[in-house]
Parts: sequence; C-alpha cells; structure tokens
Amino acid sequence: AVSVCFINSATSFFVGFVVFSIIGFIAHETGVPVSEAVGEGPGLAFEVYPNAILQMPYPPIWAAVFFFMFILIGLDSQFCTMEGFITAIVDEFPHHLRGHKELFILGTAFVSYLVGLSCVTRGGMYVLKLMDDMAASGICLLFIVGFECISIAWGYGADRFFDNIKEMI
Repeated sequence: AVSVCFINSATSFFVGFVVFSIIGFIAHETGVPVSEAVGEGPGLAFEVYPNAILQMPYPPIWAAVFFFMFILIGLDSQFCTMEGFITAIVDEFPHHLRGHKELFILGTAFVSYLVGLSCVTRGGMYVLKLMDDMAASGICLLFIVGFECISIAWGYGADRFFDNIKEMI
C-alpha cells in the first residue's frame, strides 16, 4: 500500500512540473500572464496539452501516449485511494470482514461506481464541480480537520493520542 501511494504521489508531482512548464510556454507564446494563459478545473488538461502536442513532431502519437498516461494516472490514484480505505476498514473490523474481504471490496467498488456514475450524466460537470468545491476543499475541509482535532483531544485524550504516536514511531 505504501509503495502504490508513493509511486502515485511521485507521478503526480512529476506531472505537475510538466503541466506548469507547458502553461508557462503557452503564456510566453501568447504574450499573456501565466494566470490568464489557461482556465481552471478539470478542463485544464484538455486545454494545455493539445496546444503543447501540436508543437511536437507526430502529434497523433503524442496525443495517444498522453491520454493513455492520463488514464493510467487516474487508475493509479483510484487504486491508492481504494486500497487505503479498504485496508483501514478491514483492519478496524477484522472479525466481520476478514473472511468476506472480497465481498467488501466488491461492495465498495460498486458504491464508488454508483457515485461516479453521476459524473458522466449531462450535469456531470456540475456534480464534479459541486464535489470539488463543497466536499474536498476550502472551508469544508478546514471544518472537518478542526472538528477531528477537537474530537481527538476531548474524546480520545491528547495524552493517549501522543502515547499512540510514540508507539508507532
């Protein structure tokens, strides 16, 4: 699990360098500031890379390689997320799930499929933007982290929590 997450993070870090170097190239070529060179959101990859690929020799080959890489990065991130979630739940409830781990994985994958299915409808971009803006970023994430810290400090106890961290180290 650790190696998959490490490779996922390293790949995403490397892709970030590539994306922002291409954004800088587009800004330089068009003569606009970097902040105005391209839009934001999930369409960023579909605006930035077609422009960069057109500058390369054999653009169709590079386009196929890029979108294949894009699919692999998405699958890699999904494996990392699902593996971390499933391992945590199975370790938390070993008596109930150890013998039925495959069924739990199937159920988790099916629920994830149903949630993701809403993103491929006509309003999918709105659902994706809603999830991105309201569920996993900004003030919502700040409140989740804040309440998590408060619940650990009051409910579990800071001293016991620090002792557990020392045991793990």
